[in-house]
Amino acid sequence: MHTESTSSTEYVQRLLRSASGDPFCADGYVEESSVNQVLDLINTARQTVAKGEMPNGNSGENLPPAKEMPNVTWSCDVEARVVRELKSECPDTYR
Repeated sequence: MHTESTSSTEYVQRLLRSASGDPFCADGYVEESSVNQVLDLINTARQTVAKGEMPNGNSGENLPPAKEMPNVTWSCDVEARVVRELKSECPDTYR
């Protein structure tokens, strides 16, 4: 739980850093198993769309299949930029 003596940066780092397991990126915070869970969830949904198996609202029909829909991958560069932005935008501010 966040306390006044804990900075926002430390709080974010605790949220991102797992209690066990290694980060996916060399200087990252997100554990490899968490990265895999997120990517699996996203890519499974994308494959449903790509195959034309995604329902189109209440129409009873499916969306058309995708011609090409590659899997989403994790970007260590984006993770690093997000962490940098969180540190610079939220210094010691509880939100």
